[in-house]
Parts: sequence; structure tokens; C-alpha cells
Amino acid sequence: MENFADKYRGAAFLALFLGTLVLAAVIVFPFLPALLWAVMLSILMCPLYRKLSRALQQKWSKKSADTWASSITTMITFLIICVPFVFIGIFLYVQISSMVAQLGPTNGQPHGLDQVFTNLDTNANAFLARFRLPHMNIAEYAQLHSSDIVSTIQQPVSHAFGKIAFTGLSLIIALLTMFFMLRDGERLREPAHELLPLPPEKTDAILKRVGETVYAVFIGTVLVALIQATLLAIGFRIAGVPNAFLFGIIALFLCTIPLVGATVVYVPAVVLLVAQSNYAGAIGILILGLAVTKLDYFLRPLLIGGRSNLHPIGIFFGILGGVLVFGPVGLVAGPMVLAVLLALQDVVRERVRGTAIDVPNRELTTGS
Repeated sequence: MENFADKYRGAAFLALFLGTLVLAAVIVFPFLPALLWAVMLSILMCPLYRKLSRALQQKWSKKSADTWASSITTMITFLIICVPFVFIGIFLYVQISSMVAQLGPTNGQPHGLDQVFTNLDTNANAFLARFRLPHMNIAEYAQLHSSDIVSTIQQPVSHAFGKIAFTGLSLIIALLTMFFMLRDGERLREPAHELLPLPPEKTDAILKRVGETVYAVFIGTVLVALIQATLLAIGFRIAGVPNAFLFGIIALFLCTIPLVGATVVYVPAVVLLVAQSNYAGAIGILILGLAVTKLDYFLRPLLIGGRSNLHPIGIFFGILGGVLVFGPVGLVAGPMVLAVLLALQDVVRERVRGTAIDVPNRELTTGS
């Protein structure tokens, strides 16, 4: 009877624990990207936090120094993230306004979407005529289906505003979580060692490997995208592509996706230059775009694989799969998950090797 009671209590505790764990996962899941951002930012900013903490401990207690160091590091991270986006937003606004003005009416004619669509028809039909393709009439279609166009645009626009609001909330959650991760990270290390079914040294090795992977992927991705976007922007400027800075900013974000992003940027620029009869510029941008795309084949593996010990094909699928599953943070989260998997694989291989060596020794001992 006593044995049954023990088994019942054990089964009930296990069911309660698993149920609570599942419920907690459901609650946290919507904020998983924010938590991943917090982990990534904490790893990247941890060296700065430690330097500040050591410097502040000379005047204050360790607890106060850790709190202030974490607060300062979080504020610096917020500025690093927000200030560039503010300036980029201002420049994008100027460039988009200029582009709209170029598409808009001239010679004192009244402003309106009808005139914009008419100008688009003129430019598009001039391009289609070169290939003897049928003409198009965007202005007439817009007039006939204006209500449908408005209703079609409203949904993605409202969805985009919802995404922007959720992104802002995720940033606040990520920075708040980052503050506690930096301040309490060392205190949480010992409970993590006790809960994880691995020796402490193996756990530290996995954490170290994850940190190295985050550094390598972040630095490699940013540097490669910056180099590609800079080369494309300079090439666009020389070739006479309108709004070259706007194309460069778009390239900076899209080039973070390996082997894909640069193509999405330079192919429309080539088509635009052909429409303007600038064939020399189109050929130059095409050659430059192909060369910039090839940079991914050796720069990204060199910057990422050399430090994280990940195979180039693993980096490729890790980044693409991470973006599809987690969004932008997947650029780092994908390879980070692969790094943890490879570290766990090394632990399993070591244990298998230990078992394989131990069995012949026992057979040898028994035989003697």
C-alpha cells in the first residue's frame, strides 16, 4: 500500500510538472523572438557589462555595481539600436519623397494619384515597346477598381502597423530581459548546472560555444552585408540608378540573407537602367551584382565558420531556416541552435567512445 502511494505521488508530481511546463511554454511562446533577441544582445554586450561592473565595484558594493552596470549597458544597447534606425528613417523619408516627386506631376499640374499612374504608364509603355509587348494602362485600371484597390491595401497596411507595434513591444521586452540576464546571469549559472543532465564543465563548454557562434554569426553577417551594400550603393551611384541611397539601405537589410538578398536588389536596378536605355550601366550593375553575390561563397564561411566550427552548408541552412522560423533574429538563432546541437553531439560521441573502450577492457579482464 505504501509502495502504491509513493508511485501515485511520483506520477502525480510528474503530471503536474509537465502540465505546468506546457502551460508556461504556451504563455512564453508569443515572446520567443524577444527572448532570443535578449539572449543574443546579452552575449554581445556581456564584455562591456563586465568591464563596467569591475570598474564600479571599486566604489560600490557588488550588487549595486552589477545593477548599475546592467542598466548602463542596456541603455547603450538601446541607443545603438534606435539611433541608426532614426537616421536611416529620415534618409529613407527624404529619398522616398524625392522618388514620389519624380513620379508625380510637373509643369504646375495638380498633384494626384491619377497623374502618378499616368506617368507610370508612360515609363512602362516606353519599356514594353522596346520588346514589342502589349501596352498597359494603370491609370484606367486604377479608376475602374479604386474601391477594390483601397480595400486591398487597407488590410496589409493595418497588418504592418500591428507588426510595428508588436516589434516595439518585443524590443522593450528584449531590453528588460537583457537587463536581468546581465545582472543575474552569474547567480543563475549554479542552478542551471544542477538541473542540466551534464557535468558542469560540459555545460560551460556548450555555453562558450554558443557565445562564440553568436559573435561569429553576428559579426560575419553584419560585415558581409555592409560590404555588399556599400559596393552596390557605389555602383548604383556611378551607373546613374535613381535613389541609389534607398537601394543601398534596402540592400543592407536584404544582404543579411545569404546568396539571396543581393539578387533581389540589383536585378530591379538592371531592369530600371534598361528601361532608361542605359545599357552600359545595366551591364555594369549586372557584373557587379554577380560579383557581390559571389562574396557570400568565401567571405561568410571565412568570417563565421572559422570561429564557430560550423560547416558552410550548416551556416547556410541555419540562417535561412532560422529566418523562416524566428524572423530576423533567426539570422543568429538558427546557427546558435545548430551550435548547441553539435555540442550535445560531441558529448554523446564522447560517452559512446567511453562505453566502446570500456567493453573490450571488461572482456579482456574476464578472459584473463
